[in-house]
Amino acid sequence: MSSIRPSSIQIIFVVALSLLLPLWNIPGTITLRYFVSLILLIIVVFYKPDWKTFFKNNQFLLIFFVYILIQLIFFSTDYKEAFHNFKSEWLKFILYAFAGVGCGYCLKSKQLPKFTLYLGLLFAIPLFIHLASSLLKGIELGTMPINYSGINKTHGDLAYTSLHTAIFICTFLLLQAKSRLEKWSSVLLLFVCFLSLLIASSRGGMLFLFISVATVILICFFIHQGSRISYKKFTLSLVILGGFMFGVLQIGVHLDPIRWGNTLAKLEMGFKGDAIKIDCEGVGVLKEQLENDGVQITPEISVILNSIEMGDGERVMAARSAVHLIPNHLMGINQSRSGYAIALAQECGHEPKSGTMHSHNGWLDTALAIGITGAILYFLVCCNFMRRGLQAAFHGSKEIAPYGVALLSLGFIWILRACFDSTQRDQMLEMQIFTMCLISAYILFYKEEELSTAG
Repeated sequence: MSSIRPSSIQIIFVVALSLLLPLWNIPGTITLRYFVSLILLIIVVFYKPDWKTFFKNNQFLLIFFVYILIQLIFFSTDYKEAFHNFKSEWLKFILYAFAGVGCGYCLKSKQLPKFTLYLGLLFAIPLFIHLASSLLKGIELGTMPINYSGINKTHGDLAYTSLHTAIFICTFLLLQAKSRLEKWSSVLLLFVCFLSLLIASSRGGMLFLFISVATVILICFFIHQGSRISYKKFTLSLVILGGFMFGVLQIGVHLDPIRWGNTLAKLEMGFKGDAIKIDCEGVGVLKEQLENDGVQITPEISVILNSIEMGDGERVMAARSAVHLIPNHLMGINQSRSGYAIALAQECGHEPKSGTMHSHNGWLDTALAIGITGAILYFLVCCNFMRRGLQAAFHGSKEIAPYGVALLSLGFIWILRACFDSTQRDQMLEMQIFTMCLISAYILFYKEEELSTAG
């Protein structure tokens, strides 16, 4: 390593970081992603980051690491399975956290007024790929390819990367963009997020995209107390955002009424009946109960009932079942991402009729994987990132405030998003911890660099 010039290392670092961020949400790139991650981790270790200072300021993250190891050693019932699950998920979580800290440390001496734009562009690459493939599919079909995820297996991959894209681009637009070209380019990138999710029919992704943008707008407004963003512009921004959201909903209902329509009725159906019994025996149990209650099963109600097996009702029903399952598995189930399916099968005493492998709730799934203590600790980790972001946003320098806004928004959005989908698994877990550690470390060490320079 010593024979390689520092400039060469820096180039490799930039290339590796630039490749890693979009690869998280491009399917078929797992091997390449881990290869790039390994290179990045080796490089940041070469720079000898100040791990002690970072973890002193992020003690909940260190406690969470220790807890994962304790849970693995002392509370596993199948050590072979538990160690396999640890390697496939939580060990990667730990390594990506260290890599993110290292990246933030490596960037500490750099003033990066356009780094949020750079990050937003990288996270947007899967969205551009999706739109390009959608265009080709549309030409082939002769119409707009609704419910089309492109090369992605699910629209979830597009939804998750759009959150990071929206937060970073919106932060850049409101706090760092200066020229008209930069501002309109940022608006165009936000439109790319909306269009991609509309084509993929990702309702949850679309909703949280709006929430992400609104969150950044609100934080930026209160930071400057109306000095940069006037009350008029602030109110107008939220009105436009709300109107745009309403318009997207109407377009979705028009293009795909089955998926976008009757959402509230489908969610309401998920709250009916005995969740465990329905997941074990099937939707017929709920249908029979409704008939006994004098409800006529119309074709419309049949469609809503079908959502219990695959759709919005299923999400609610699974979350309700998970709440009942957690007390029987307070310390988790061998760190398994399939903890919900395992616990449900044990409760049913046979293979459940419900085919879902998770509860569609990140906090409940985390509790079933590593215990309720683990879920609480990770919640505190995210809250601590929010606190660090809040301090930097409101009390940091002009250069560091945008990164505080981004970190505060990321922590809040991932806490909220996990309440409605199982986001603390696979590449989503890696992506969120790496990004939050990177931004948090940059804020911490850049601030120290400022203080030492001033001294």
